[in-house]
Amino acid sequence: MHVLLGRVPRVSLLSLSGGISSGKSTVTTLLRTDHRYHVIDFDVIARDVVSPTHPSRTLQRVVSEFGPSVIREDGSLDRESLGRIVFADSAKRAKLSSLMRPAIWRAFAIEALRACIVDRHKEIILDVPLLFEAKLNLICSETILVYVNPEIQQERLMKRDSIDAAVASQKIAAQWSLDRKKALADIVIDNSGTLEQLEESIGKWLIAHKRKEARQRWWRSWVPTPPVVLIVTIASPLLLALNFACRWMAGV
Repeated sequence: MHVLLGRVPRVSLLSLSGGISSGKSTVTTLLRTDHRYHVIDFDVIARDVVSPTHPSRTLQRVVSEFGPSVIREDGSLDRESLGRIVFADSAKRAKLSSLMRPAIWRAFAIEALRACIVDRHKEIILDVPLLFEAKLNLICSETILVYVNPEIQQERLMKRDSIDAAVASQKIAAQWSLDRKKALADIVIDNSGTLEQLEESIGKWLIAHKRKEARQRWWRSWVPTPPVVLIVTIASPLLLALNFACRWMAGV
């Protein structure tokens, strides 16, 4: 077992979150393409597990719960139809989440193991829309939030989805507010400006993050590994007993 564990690299999990139309996907793309981070995108996983051919049969469970209206003629999920049902009802959103969660976690575990063991990545970024709601920030060493002010968020959503203000407000209200997430995040990247400003903010974070990682690597090099701690813990009483016996035999 110790040989197998010795081959598993030390991996840091970072998390990236945001809100609808905050620009999280843009940040994900920049981190993946420009900075070569391995990003596990939970949005992509969530789309994959409800494909008609996915072995988890999650799509069939969704149809059983929400009815045939959420299926297109080609057999794929009608995400817009399903969205209209769940966005207006928190209980139905919770039910949908419970149906999809097992398949999503299995897919995540497989991709994470492949990234750290096969591809030998030292850091993995989890791109999770509902990071704080699902409390996944608790398993990550650093949480990053892509933030925009509420007015810009609503304006961008209306333009992106060609919807009116009322529908946009309903979609935004279905999630935690970005201000609430901001209070929980370790790092906040403001995306209220231009793409150039966003790239500059990411660059500044990366510099600070790499310095922090260097300090932590130095500190970890001085911290005893678990096997060393275990050996010392077991050996200390034996050494003390041996020392006492030697002193007793010597009449000291």
